[in-house]
Amino acid sequence: MKSNNKNTKKKSNLRIMATFFIILAICYISGYLLGRVMKKAEGKIDIESAVEILRPYLITWLPIFFIAFNIIIFIVSLIIYLKCNRLAKDWDAEDESSSIIDNVERLLNYPLLLSNICMICNFFLYPAIINVSTFGELEIGEFRKLSLIASITFIAGMAFIMIIQNLIVTLEKKLNPEKKGNIFDKNFNKDWENSMDEAQIQMCYKAGFYAFKRGNAVCLILWIVSFMSMMFFDTGVMPIFMICVIYMVLIVSYIRMAAKLENGEK
Repeated sequence: MKSNNKNTKKKSNLRIMATFFIILAICYISGYLLGRVMKKAEGKIDIESAVEILRPYLITWLPIFFIAFNIIIFIVSLIIYLKCNRLAKDWDAEDESSSIIDNVERLLNYPLLLSNICMICNFFLYPAIINVSTFGELEIGEFRKLSLIASITFIAGMAFIMIIQNLIVTLEKKLNPEKKGNIFDKNFNKDWENSMDEAQIQMCYKAGFYAFKRGNAVCLILWIVSFMSMMFFDTGVMPIFMICVIYMVLIVSYIRMAAKLENGEK
């Protein structure tokens, strides 16, 4: 019986390895064929001309989109927060059967998600506007005006994000008095984690591991895209370097923390 189990396990491992190498071979062949196609099309694709054609439209509409995007995210997030705050006021802490608090906790995820998405988009849109209005392409006055608009919008957007997230944390602390931490304190994450119960910590760790796995997959995909971009669009090695830095931080941080936890350290 044990021999049969060992043989089955061995066959399973061999099948997994074979599948892995087949996928690897398919990816290599696909990359090779794509490279040949891109090489043939290299002289026919004029990226710089396309960018120059789009530049006037980007200079006009990108700042407008930047401002509108931040305002819309702030208003939507604020509306959802106000709804949560109104529900929280109707919640009776003595009524254990009430589902109001569950609805509030669920709804609070939306402004939290929106504010973080807004922050990441702002980190892209701000330099994108500076880039399309590159000094020398516009008059000095126009360049300064666009830079000022982008800078003010970026700072205001970050302020809106902090306001929304502070409101969310404050409401969470009202619903869960054991929660500690001030969002403007550099030790907020540590204080917040220390005030969690075991179930919340477990949920947080599972979410973190899920994000770690997704981060690994995305880094690999971005490496492939950046490599192809370097080969055929002359984007240079810097994008690949930055992706590898992020990838390295993910892997090293995970392994070091796992090793500390195995040794009983915190």
